[in-house]
Amino acid sequence: FSAVLLSSAIASCAALANGAYPLTRACETALALSASPTYVRSGAGAYVLGEKEYELVRPSTNGYVCLVQRNSNESLIPKCFDQIGQRAHVPVHKQAGKMLRQGNSWEEIDEAREKGFKSGDFQTADGHGVVYMASDFNYIVSTDGQSRRKIWPHVMYHAPNVTNADIASSPRDAFANKGLPFIAGEGPLGYMISLIERPTDSSDVLTACVGQLPDVSTFSPFPPAGN
Repeated sequence: FSAVLLSSAIASCAALANGAYPLTRACETALALSASPTYVRSGAGAYVLGEKEYELVRPSTNGYVCLVQRNSNESLIPKCFDQIGQRAHVPVHKQAGKMLRQGNSWEEIDEAREKGFKSGDFQTADGHGVVYMASDFNYIVSTDGQSRRKIWPHVMYHAPNVTNADIASSPRDAFANKGLPFIAGEGPLGYMISLIERPTDSSDVLTACVGQLPDVSTFSPFPPAGN
């Protein structure tokens, strides 16, 4: 076990203790951009989670920006937002990133988000639009680490405060027939989701993220295989 590997392991543990899975900037940029199809990715901007907060490392030329959301120490959730999403959703993620780097717990981050919507500091989406999550690297882990899911690539549409009952659908229906919509996160950050046939191109991520991504064998596919 070399000194280099030991140093790397210690650095990784420190990063996780600070509330986020450790990635190089090149890896995180590629991972963020992988959320979108190639025709969007070519001009999209990108944020990475720096030492203190999310930092814009690539400006947008087409109105889209991408980032890797965290909602637990091990989650990696690439998303690419249109301009409506940048007004409504990106500020929420940026606050979460800043609080994370300041040492706040995930419970405190969730509470701050709820307070932000109640106070009016955060706004719901104010129009129709899309958020891409078409990456092959959607890793969502619960804060206690017990639920570990690799999420199928999909496209999300702004649907604040819409319910599955409103659209006469359910996740079970959509899992059984990819393409049918369902609502995830019913509430101010709600989305209408449609699963897609295949993920976006992964070559940039595979090149930039060698040795950095989670062990996929520790994750369960979601929706479960066979649906």
